[in-house]
Amino acid sequence: MDEEFDEPLKKAVFCKLRKIAPYISEVTIGPGTVRKPKPLPRVSPPTSSKVPRDKSIKTSPKVKGGLPTRQLLDLLDLERQENAQKALNERLNLFKQFEKSQEEVGKQMRIKEELSLIADMQRQEMTIVKASQKFDTGQSAAVIHMTHIRENALLKMKERQEKFEAEKLKLVKDVGVQKIYTNIVKFYKAINGTIETANGCDPEGHKWCESVKLHNEELDKLNVKVQQVQTYLGNELSVDQLNELAQESEEIALKARNIYSDYVTQVQNYIHQKVVEKESTIISPSPQPIVPPSQVELIPQKVNDNIGISKYISLKDLESYEALMKFHSDLKVQLTQIETDPAFKTFRIDLKKAINIPVNSISGVNSEHLLDKYQRLHGLLAGQSVNVGDKQVNASRHPQGRVFCMDFLARKFVMQGDIIVSSSPESAFSYATVMLSLWNDFLEFGQLLLVYFYQFCPYLVPYYIPRQVGESDQEFYSKLGYQYKDGEIETQDKFLKRMRGIMRLFFALTLSKPKEGQMSPFNLKQSWKWLASFLRLNPQVDISATALHVFLETVGFQMKASYGVAFERIIQIIAKTFISKCHEAKCSGGALTRLELLVSEYLQTHKFEQPDGYIENPKW
Repeated sequence: MDEEFDEPLKKAVFCKLRKIAPYISEVTIGPGTVRKPKPLPRVSPPTSSKVPRDKSIKTSPKVKGGLPTRQLLDLLDLERQENAQKALNERLNLFKQFEKSQEEVGKQMRIKEELSLIADMQRQEMTIVKASQKFDTGQSAAVIHMTHIRENALLKMKERQEKFEAEKLKLVKDVGVQKIYTNIVKFYKAINGTIETANGCDPEGHKWCESVKLHNEELDKLNVKVQQVQTYLGNELSVDQLNELAQESEEIALKARNIYSDYVTQVQNYIHQKVVEKESTIISPSPQPIVPPSQVELIPQKVNDNIGISKYISLKDLESYEALMKFHSDLKVQLTQIETDPAFKTFRIDLKKAINIPVNSISGVNSEHLLDKYQRLHGLLAGQSVNVGDKQVNASRHPQGRVFCMDFLARKFVMQGDIIVSSSPESAFSYATVMLSLWNDFLEFGQLLLVYFYQFCPYLVPYYIPRQVGESDQEFYSKLGYQYKDGEIETQDKFLKRMRGIMRLFFALTLSKPKEGQMSPFNLKQSWKWLASFLRLNPQVDISATALHVFLETVGFQMKASYGVAFERIIQIIAKTFISKCHEAKCSGGALTRLELLVSEYLQTHKFEQPDGYIENPKW
């Protein structure tokens, strides 16, 4: 457009430039020119006279003085400027229109792109939704299938469990019934033995006739109880009821055997006295009576000198042992009614359940677990009502109910050493911390714990019980802690395993701490006292090495920390003297080997490892 405008202008200017140049004295064009249009003067019309000219040559008219031409140029320049300004405005308008059209196109393109993006996103969302729905459908089917499989598996497991429990219950009941009948047979054997002994003696002049009458009365009472037990067996009984009957029948059989043994002993003493009186005219003192078997569990063998008894137990320990056994004997007399009266049978079963359930579930899971078991047992021993299944039980319903619970609980705890700790040694400390906490609350309970520890494992006194005159193998070994089944003694390995469990629980008591806010009533000083008494006695086969090994393995690390050099000297004595005595006593096997290895390792490292399960600071 500029080229169309500028080109004619250039031609017109350059054609006339040569002619008008003489008349131009100042700048007439360009950016420095400031022009003000002047009004055109009136020009007279030209004369009619014409000058002939060549028509083939175009010339500009002549202007006199040059003024009309200048004004013409000014007008042309103004016109050019106006045309240029007009062209410029038109060009600017074109740019604006182009910019506006481009902006509109861009806007439409953006809208189109956004719509396209939205459409793509919607398509993707629909694809995802469809895929999700498809996955959910497949997943739901898989979940339903797995749920069905799980339900079937649980149902089968439940059926197998119920079948197993039924078979187990039947087996337990059969064992209980068999045990009861075995005890009844033992009872009648004792009665028949008593009758045969009485029939074989001269009835005239019996000095023991009053004793015979008393024995017969006791046997008659026991016979009534046996008949009651046989009557109960005709009913459908639970396992707890069968266990109760089995324990009751065992006690009846033991009492009958003790009566029989006591009766035989008196008869033998009487016959011996008669023989001595006939064969000698010299008056001699009557022979010392043989200690009846019924008293063997309560007192040691009578000896005439302190040197003899010191082979088996120290005099100080003997005094404490006899005091404990007498305390327990008197207590059992107080419990006769609640333990034997059939009217309290259900009450006894409920109390035992209230003890068995929390004791059987004790473990080192956490502090809250131990606190819960302690609170349940404490409430029962304190005479408070506790929940047992769907009913409440209160030991205070009977005057001796709380004492009965303490006695049964003490026996139950010691039996956990036999049954549980022997297989799971780390559990000893969980039991020990609860036992010590209850001991703090009920001192009588602590005494009963010691009674049952010493009855089940006399080596914890320490006491090597000697054999009594006329004592059978079963009676003697039973006092040493051995168990019999159908007249057969248990194997030595099984015996040592049970003793290890009871010993570990006992020594764990001296090492453990009760709950927060209590002081231990049975601390590490008891371990030192036991060790000093134990090393003064001559070792016995297997059991001595076993006891010392369990002691060092359980509390050795703490004895070293507490007694230092003094304990080091004790270890030296064990290594040089005690182990030698064990070899002299012909001790052999795994028990002595384990002790030698443990002592040898300590002499090299001068430390004992902390036992598994040890609770240093119970937070409950």
